Amino acid sequence: VAAGVADYTVEATAGTVLMTADESIALGNVEATNSADDPAIQLTSFSGAVNDINGDTINLTANTVGAVVVIDAAMGVGSGDELETAIDTLDVDNGSIGDIGIIEIAAGGNLDVRRAVSANPFGPNDGDISIVVEGGSLTILGTGDGVEGRSVELTAEDDLLVNEEVVGLFGDVDLTAGSDVGDLLDITADVTAGGNMSLTGAGDPISIGAVTLTAGLDV
Repeated sequence: VAAGVADYTVEATAGTVLMTADESIALGNVEATNSADDPAIQLTSFSGAVNDINGDTINLTANTVGAVVVIDAAMGVGSGDELETAIDTLDVDNGSIGDIGIIEIAAGGNLDVRRAVSANPFGPNDGDISIVVEGGSLTILGTGDGVEGRSVELTAEDDLLVNEEVVGLFGDVDLTAGSDVGDLLDITADVTAGGNMSLTGAGDPISIGAVTLTAGLDV
């Protein structure tokens, strides 16, 4: 789907969605409403980006338990305008150009992340990762590949559970759980920041297991 295409909806009510492009995918609204598949939605851009073209309207829906959304791009995923999602599990791999930006909307509830990687940032404005959960908990799955980018921002309305390694190669790592009583920031895997590291768990004490926290600057 080429950049510049008007907003659109693709819905699979009893199956999966596969979108593949040599260049960029201009993403409207894609739904796999009853799929618990891995992947339920798969987006692949071999030499371009996956871009949001519908503003604040939702982009991806696959919220059945077990459904996985897999995104592979070369030049950014929600870079400059985050993708709005209501999905169960995210697996996203970006190349060396552009950023990864995901907002799990409040109606989507909890979000599991199997992988969010932008491992070889090309320039000083490439490789940043931001994942925000507006209405539930965010879990970095211990069965996945963790999160790695130039800088990393992970924010949850409720619990933030870090069960696999988080790496900010050259920039800051900001981990923020919710502010209500009982909201938990729980870290059971190593966290590394090339810059500053910020851990915020306003609602409950921060829980840190037998792990290593490493920052190039301040914690």
